[in-house]
Amino acid sequence: MEPLNHSERMKSLTYAERMRSDGKFPAVLRYESIHPNDVAGIIAHALREIGNVDHIDFTRQHLNRILLGSNDIGKELKLEYESMRDHNLASNLEGLRKTRPKDHARALLAGKQEPWDPQKKSRGPLRELVLTVHRDFYRAADDCPEKFRLKFLDDTGIEAVFDTRKIEEFTDAGLGFLRQEHGETLRYARVDLDEQSVHIHAIVAGHREHEPSVRFATGRKLFQLDHRFIRGEPIMREGKDGKLKKVGMKRGYELAQDAVGEWFAQDRYKHMNIVRGEARAAAEREAREIAVEHFKEADAALKAAGKDGLKIPDGSKNAKKMWVLRRHAEKLIAEKGSAKKVRKDDKESLALDMLVELGVLSAGERSHATTRRERTALLARFTEQFGSAEEIISEPVLAARKALKTEREQIETAQNVFELEHEKRMKEFHKWLDDEEKRHREIDRLNEKIRKKQAAEHDEIEEQRLELRAEEQALEAAREAGRQKAEKYARGLEAGYREVADMKKRLGSLIDYAFDLSSKIEDLATAVDYERVPGSREAVLKVKKIKEPGQPQRTK
Repeated sequence: MEPLNHSERMKSLTYAERMRSDGKFPAVLRYESIHPNDVAGIIAHALREIGNVDHIDFTRQHLNRILLGSNDIGKELKLEYESMRDHNLASNLEGLRKTRPKDHARALLAGKQEPWDPQKKSRGPLRELVLTVHRDFYRAADDCPEKFRLKFLDDTGIEAVFDTRKIEEFTDAGLGFLRQEHGETLRYARVDLDEQSVHIHAIVAGHREHEPSVRFATGRKLFQLDHRFIRGEPIMREGKDGKLKKVGMKRGYELAQDAVGEWFAQDRYKHMNIVRGEARAAAEREAREIAVEHFKEADAALKAAGKDGLKIPDGSKNAKKMWVLRRHAEKLIAEKGSAKKVRKDDKESLALDMLVELGVLSAGERSHATTRRERTALLARFTEQFGSAEEIISEPVLAARKALKTEREQIETAQNVFELEHEKRMKEFHKWLDDEEKRHREIDRLNEKIRKKQAAEHDEIEEQRLELRAEEQALEAAREAGRQKAEKYARGLEAGYREVADMKKRLGSLIDYAFDLSSKIEDLATAVDYERVPGSREAVLKVKKIKEPGQPQRTK
């Protein structure tokens, strides 16, 4: 077998392989809808407490770190979830109680509802994000200093060496992208280094509060993310009339990859050589459009054959197309004398068209082969099975039989693979059911344990409340008795004050009376002394040192 040239070898590579061969590294951003109850399990897996850990390198687990939020995010979102359910139920019952009794009864019977608008293909209102880039991006160069080298065995058993500076650079850039895209709704982010490639995990949760209404008296609180990745964006194309028309929608995954590619294409990150992942959705959309055009042309050829008076046998639409192609091939051969004389390019084009109608080749692949070289390379893929282009157009029945045989083999292979996969999936499903049953039993056991504990705590709290009530009543009685005793004491004290005041008044009167009596006695004694002692009245007063009569003198 001849060796492939560079162009053919590049075509045989995948998109990621072609990018890496050019020194570029595809980034991938994955979104998944989750329920608030799922967050606790996500955090537990992040801590390597649950789930499959065979691919985890526990020697590097300590390098994992939280970039935003905390590991309590599961509890926080669970509390928000329960709080919203309680609030919405109370608001709904209050709003319907007076105006719509029947709806009130239904709402009461239905109980708490999920605080978001449910969607068929969505598990919940939150989103888990994983942002990563191919691991070859982190590989250390030969001149990388030893202190920045992170060594470990990869999943092929070969020692890998990462440059921790590149890890930090990607982490900072990735976190910046998530902050710009999600703002305050970005509730949690962490970077994991204990797996084969470094990646960032994040959780996004948004809220919205509705105004009070007839059905919800105090409003309604919901989990809701209003983001372009979730809404999608229309694809506009210019029509034949020159006006833009909507031809489709870009969905979340495609928009996310576009956004990541644009972020790392900025001047400040260009040196990292991180590019968008393969644009498969756009390629499939383009292939569908080309296939539609191809079949329109085939339909036109079929109609033209009918107009030319060519009688086409009965059969399916595809069968009639194949019949027209065969007639066209026979006509070319008849004109040239043999299939060998038909131009090579015409033979290849006709052979490829036949393979498309036989279902061996897709219309998208056929439409991409626009040059002779591309058609030759495309046809070479089927030469071993169907022969050359000349053999295909000369023996279309044999080619059809080979195609039918190939299709049967593919169907059998696909059926075997499907059966094996189905059996595997059923085993996984039954295992999942068993695990879910065990988990539910464990949850029921824990709920019962919690219920009993809450009941015991409630009884204990009630007993303490009664004891406190009794103590309060006793304290109140003692306070009332003390108040009455204090009032009685105050009344007695007031009576004593009044009695003392009366005694003071009576004592003052007695003192005044005593002074008056003493003055009279002194006056009388003075008069008696005047009669006994000779001399003048002034001498007597000086000797006796007494005052004039009428002026009382106090004695000790």
